[in-house]
Amino acid sequence: MKVTLKEINKSNFRDCFALKVSEDQQKWVGSNENSLAMSKFYPSMKTLGIFDYDTMVGFIMYDIDDESHVYYINRFMIDYTHQKNGYGTQALKILTKEIKDKGEPFLEILCKADNFPAQNLYKNLGFEFTGEIFNDDQVLKLTLI
Repeated sequence: MKVTLKEINKSNFRDCFALKVSEDQQKWVGSNENSLAMSKFYPSMKTLGIFDYDTMVGFIMYDIDDESHVYYINRFMIDYTHQKNGYGTQALKILTKEIKDKGEPFLEILCKADNFPAQNLYKNLGFEFTGEIFNDDQVLKLTLI
């Protein structure tokens, strides 16, 4: 396994569209099509494919909040055929390091209250609940310094 993050662009966006979560996970994750459309109206949002060598296995989108100046992940998914292989953990570690290397003190991630698998992943990586709710999502924060 060799996990890398690569920008979503015109040569790979269809691969991103093909990524899906299982039917029971759809209530927790917005579609990749919606996420990429959203990123066109919010140009500061970064959209990245999660790759194992040349195969896209997941998707992550993040931005920096205009008011708090904190980076946050608002979309994160691994295709259902590639889950339970460590891709999510590796991708989050890579992104966390990139943001930490920019000198940023925190990284936040949004998560549905009943998405216990994701909550466990985030907690295992050091994220902690803030008690904040954004739209219908709980906010978890990772201290990077």
